[in-house]
Amino acid sequence: MRYHLLFFLLLTLLSELSWGQKSLTILERYQLQIDEISGMCWINNEEKKNLILVSDKDNILYFVNWEDRKHTTQIKKLSIEDFQSIPHNLEMGQWESLYCHKHLIYLVQESTAKILILNLKTYSFVKLLDLKMNPELQDNIQWGVHLNSQAEGFLPLNTGNFIIAKEKKPAMLIEFSNNTNHIFGLTEDFLLRPNENFISKYQTFFPVKHWKIPLDTHFDISEIFYEKSSLYLLSDKANQILQLSSSLLTSEEEIEIIKRHYLPKEIKKAEAILFDQDGNILIGVDEKGLQDFNLFLLKRPSF
Repeated sequence: MRYHLLFFLLLTLLSELSWGQKSLTILERYQLQIDEISGMCWINNEEKKNLILVSDKDNILYFVNWEDRKHTTQIKKLSIEDFQSIPHNLEMGQWESLYCHKHLIYLVQESTAKILILNLKTYSFVKLLDLKMNPELQDNIQWGVHLNSQAEGFLPLNTGNFIIAKEKKPAMLIEFSNNTNHIFGLTEDFLLRPNENFISKYQTFFPVKHWKIPLDTHFDISEIFYEKSSLYLLSDKANQILQLSSSLLTSEEEIEIIKRHYLPKEIKKAEAILFDQDGNILIGVDEKGLQDFNLFLLKRPSF
């Protein structure tokens, strides 16, 4: 019995050395009056002073002054339905991701596989992008076959294409284009510059390339983010931030995970990620109810 116990402890230690690396340190905790945070972004990614958050439970944009974050009860709200020219038949809810660039915001709706573009300067509707499946790729991608197996994260590119994170079954990154012959992949040069916007004259986009993620089948992808010359994926089920390389090459079939950053066990259902000006990490959680901490600031990891 004693040897069995020693053997079990040895296996546990080896497992922790390879998988249970030290978790990121929590610097601050916040209890925002937002139920089920599913996405967030900086209004101005250069200044990083004001946050927009979205919930998958309602149709509200929440605005938080990050410099005055100690007063987290002072949250401004704006209904998505109040934006000018919003289509009357637009299905609401299930907003799973949020991306901001200049005065435009992009909301990913997983249930309908659509991306809503809004203008914060004019408070008006801009466009609704429709993600359609290429039948030739469906067997590999399994788009919408299972519950929560469509769009979960969004990264627009200056090539006119964009990268979508597919949550699970299987989790992967997919490049979408309006032209099935336009395949570019991702490099740092393809990211939107401060003076560029992603406003396509096209409405319908199709997958043209996908990259597998070497994760266990029960893991998922909650968000995709590009910062400090690296691509990052947030996994709710794995409770990890996966650091990838700076590019997605069209010649590759699978993504290489460069480093894993482990979230503290206190954080459950991590759904949104951002970096602040100091390189520290913000994590928003999809917790039901308003009694628990739902936004965490983590100490910047060693890259």
